[in-house]
Amino acid sequence: MSLMIFLASDFPLKDVENQKLQFLSIREVKALGQLLPSYVSEDFLKNHNQDEKIILTAQSEEDFGELEIGMPYYLTEDYTKKPYTKEIRMVYTEERARQLIEYIKEHLQEANYLEFWSVWINSIEYAQKTHKQHLSIQNLDGFMIEEILKHIPEDDKDLMKNPPKDHKAGNYYTINKCWIIANS
Repeated sequence: MSLMIFLASDFPLKDVENQKLQFLSIREVKALGQLLPSYVSEDFLKNHNQDEKIILTAQSEEDFGELEIGMPYYLTEDYTKKPYTKEIRMVYTEERARQLIEYIKEHLQEANYLEFWSVWINSIEYAQKTHKQHLSIQNLDGFMIEEILKHIPEDDKDLMKNPPKDHKAGNYYTINKCWIIANS
């Protein structure tokens, strides 16, 4: 199972790129005196263009966790009817949470509200239940962003007391969450 965090809206959502990441070629990595990744074998070196920028790099491991907002890796149509969706990828820090809240505030200048989803992508044998909650942008803070990013179905024991109607005894199901965030 994979956790996917995404935004959905009736208005287009902007991409946010992680500016601390860059792609380098094998030749550039060698020139910098850095070690090549373990997947770069001798056969790989012989069969690939040494100048093709294929190695993702950053100054530090932490840089890989910067806020990114872009096209979802998974389909979102099973969760929302909104035409515009963007996946959020980040490792929580207070600063990144502040950046995400600013992004949402900026979007809400154009849109009346947006959906902020936390879903577990799983196989078909899992039934799903969605818990929706309305939230004013004034109540969205770093603590709530951290909770959304760390959403784990096992933590939803109160919601699990009432399984979906199509839930069969002994089968697993997951709980997806959707916060509907509005200006007021």
